[in-house]
Amino acid sequence: MSATILRPKITVPLESGPVELRDLPWQDSLEFLRRLSSHAKDIMAAATSDDGRVDLQALLPKLTELVTNVGELSTFLLTKSAGKDEEWLKQFGTLETMALLDAALEVNLSDGLIELGKKVAARLARVTTGAQARAVTATSTTSATPASATS
Repeated sequence: MSATILRPKITVPLESGPVELRDLPWQDSLEFLRRLSSHAKDIMAAATSDDGRVDLQALLPKLTELVTNVGELSTFLLTKSAGKDEEWLKQFGTLETMALLDAALEVNLSDGLIELGKKVAARLARVTTGAQARAVTATSTTSATPASATS
């Protein structure tokens, strides 16, 4: 594995000068994914009917909340990826901010990162499933033995 894979970065050329965006530190990455997941679950829960269809009438009232949450999520991602504060972010217009956001998403949700995440999840699932299977086997073995046979 090369060093460039371990700390990917993208430099975005802006009129005010280049801005370097890096992948998030581990704890910030976990927080970003937690927030992203939470927003997605909330929106889908509110907009999905009992039969699993998306209900646009239920989704419309959530759009304001979605825009607000995406703004907070974007600010978190941009400031953490750039290693700057919110005051720094205020200097950019919409187009520049969107270019920065696109680059930050590319670095932090890249295909390579997603593939690595899937590999890790699969490994953890195998370990967890194996441990659960061993626990079930041990439980069923001990519970299948009559008490008189062990005394």
